[in-house]
Amino acid sequence: MMDLLNAALTGFPALEFIGPLLARLAAGFMFAISGCEKLFIPARRKVMEETVREAGLPAPKFNAWFVAVIELLAGMALMLGFLTAIAAAVLTIVMVVAIVTSHREELTGSGPL
Repeated sequence: MMDLLNAALTGFPALEFIGPLLARLAAGFMFAISGCEKLFIPARRKVMEETVREAGLPAPKFNAWFVAVIELLAGMALMLGFLTAIAAAVLTIVMVVAIVTSHREELTGSGPL
């Protein structure tokens, strides 16, 4: 009884990895699915190309393909736990660029950044 009470009060240190594991799996899965859809579903690829074109980025076909490959590979690496810090950094850069380019008009007058 005392062991159970002690474990309830101090937590279960042997299970501390579960939270980060679930977060890594969920984020990696979402990115991998998104990249896979953009690569293998022509309608999604076309939407991505149009989005890149409207954002004013150069070479919309190449960039749409490039981003899809990055999302797929980095998402899979994140899920598998392979180079997680690098995969997370790459995905962070992809998302920051996506947010900045898609909301450029809203961000221009909001401050020094």
